[in-house]
Amino acid sequence: MWVGARAGRWVTLRPFLVNGAAYGGFVGPVTDAARLLLLHARGGDLDGVRVLSEAATREMQVVSVEGKPFDHGLGWFRPPSERASRCPFVEHDGGGGGYHNLLRLYPEAGVVVTGNSTAYDVDATVDALAAPWLG
Repeated sequence: MWVGARAGRWVTLRPFLVNGAAYGGFVGPVTDAARLLLLHARGGDLDGVRVLSEAATREMQVVSVEGKPFDHGLGWFRPPSERASRCPFVEHDGGGGGYHNLLRLYPEAGVVVTGNSTAYDVDATVDALAAPWLG
């Protein structure tokens, strides 16, 4: 079992390896997530190296399949409530025992939020961080 001892209202986690079929967990260093976001913001280019074609990058960001709780693209999604948003975005999030992370790409900005709790308002946090760029 990966749940460890309690520390007040918090629960510690024993080390565990995420090793299985893809399930949507967004796990890794925030610096790697920021680089992935930067790759998409720059149309597939990272550090002067073409990783994805511009066409492939754009295609990945097209959210074309409506659903619940998210509309989906190729690795990116968006809540149905944002379909007519004045500031469209794509995002990818994931969480599990003790964490919740979100990567969101707007046309003018990108935000990565990682947290060691599952009980915080990640959307409000991202909105607050992106506000200076979104007006």
